[in-house]
Amino acid sequence: DKIVKTMWAGVGRGNDPVTGECTGDLCTMPGDYTIWLKYESQDMTGNLTLSDGSNEAWDAKNVGYVNYFSHTGCAIHRIATSGYYGDANIAGGLNTSHGCVGIGWDVAPWFYDWCKMGTTVHVQV
Repeated sequence: DKIVKTMWAGVGRGNDPVTGECTGDLCTMPGDYTIWLKYESQDMTGNLTLSDGSNEAWDAKNVGYVNYFSHTGCAIHRIATSGYYGDANIAGGLNTSHGCVGIGWDVAPWFYDWCKMGTTVHVQV
């Protein structure tokens, strides 16, 4: 019942950057979840058919500090970029994910260590 740390986060590309409302296919869905799977590093690949019939594919190598909170593949993890992307770089919005919550490279190790299996996650976008 207290704030432990505040950090910026990027969410799904389909979330409106001002209201958080889901306006497309690739959204981070609000709700209450539990951390159920963790990887210090993981290759993340996927393929989705969007509502307009187009195909969205990704292949992100060595995504760091992955904390899965939904059984549909959503996780809190280090921003999946090829180079350093810190917490301050995310300020002002970075909604580019396929539904995950991306956090800065500088705060991701702390969050990974702090967030234990079974930790409750409240997603509010």
